[in-house]
Amino acid sequence: TLPIMAHPATLAKINREKVAGAGRDRTLEEVRGNGHLLQYVSDAFKADREIVLAAVRQDAGLLQFAAQSMQADRDVVQAAVQTHGWALQYATATMQADREIVHAAVTTYGKMLEFASADLQADRDIVKAAVENDRASLRYASQALRGDSRFMLEMAREDWRAVSFATEKLRSDPAFVLAAVRQDRELRPHEHGPRALSAYSSMRFAAKELQADGDFVLKVAAESENAFQFAHMSLLNDDAFLIKALLKNVNVLKIVFQSRFGPSFKPEFVLAALVANENVFKDFEDENLTGLRGDRDFLVKAVASKGSFLMQLGDDIKKDGSFMLDVARCEAEY
Repeated sequence: TLPIMAHPATLAKINREKVAGAGRDRTLEEVRGNGHLLQYVSDAFKADREIVLAAVRQDAGLLQFAAQSMQADRDVVQAAVQTHGWALQYATATMQADREIVHAAVTTYGKMLEFASADLQADRDIVKAAVENDRASLRYASQALRGDSRFMLEMAREDWRAVSFATEKLRSDPAFVLAAVRQDRELRPHEHGPRALSAYSSMRFAAKELQADGDFVLKVAAESENAFQFAHMSLLNDDAFLIKALLKNVNVLKIVFQSRFGPSFKPEFVLAALVANENVFKDFEDENLTGLRGDRDFLVKAVASKGSFLMQLGDDIKKDGSFMLDVARCEAEY
């Protein structure tokens, strides 16, 4: 049979009675057995270092029930954060400005960076220790650090999502975003190419105005097709712009094949891709390409646009005089 659990109010009454009127020695013994009794002891014992230490070494959060003098006591706070970093939030401002204590706290619970003093939120080593424990703690770093291009690129090298915590100003900086995109590709080269499409890109966190800046997005396209997918939909739906992007990076064709990005497939996209890379039909797999292989008009335009593509066609086409005449006429039109 399952044990009968006491109602919280009943349990609190029982615990209060355990220490009510108890002397120091008995109180210390009781707290050593159950640190949570600290919240029920007298104010005098909540200011007793030995009793408080006995409690916080069991549960760091019990520091909240200690007297303010204990929340400002370095030995007590240090013991608490060594049990678990989250105790830092219950320490006094003086303790939250103590570098050693804060470092111990964020090492075990990175989000406690939120309660560190402003100076320590701007301390690179403290922030790195916090981020190593929990990447999301970067949100509590000082604005100066989150606006520092070199520091944020270093953070993004460990986790590309760090860019999301950069200041709006930095995420609006073309040089920073482009450097982050290049770093993404450098760190994860296997996620680029004709057969892969990854959502892991710093471009996801670029400011909206950058994602809608055609000139900038073309620079991004040249670096990474994965980053290109985070261009504004107005650009992804612009056929002429897509063709420009394909001429920069043939792997953008992966985006064109993904209807969820908006563009409707057009043979002109593949023609632009062929100009950049004659091996499109070898490197990419898509039903749209399968259909184009038997489209004579398309093949004429393809050979007219990229003469070397003829080598990938069958002997029957290569020996077809009318086909080559049509290619010549098409070249003349271009």
